[in-house]
Amino acid sequence: MAFDSTADNLAIAAVAEVAVQVSLHSSDPGTGASNELSGGSYARGTVTWGTPSGGIVKPTADIAIQVPAGATVAYAAFWSSDGTTRYAKQAFASPETFANAGTFTLSAAQTSLTFG
Repeated sequence: MAFDSTADNLAIAAVAEVAVQVSLHSSDPGTGASNELSGGSYARGTVTWGTPSGGIVKPTADIAIQVPAGATVAYAAFWSSDGTTRYAKQAFASPETFANAGTFTLSAAQTSLTFG
């Protein structure tokens, strides 16, 4: 039996309620926090999610995260408020490399939680 979009929206809303930290990774983080950026002014960002629709929820705004010099951003991951439970990860089609320290902006329009 497949869930309909109402059930999908309820489930995604439950995850969005607890997946409030964002980490950045230089390559696939696997099932945990492998390859998470470190150094410089890097710190995990925070995300506020909108209202799910059609089985998808997007952030309410872009997320800006400081990145150290020499870092490559290839993945983002979404975590619990205490940073111990990871709920999702997102690969970027075009990883971004920072020669100098800078700001990586995770676009709300291109970020979502969904099944599949």
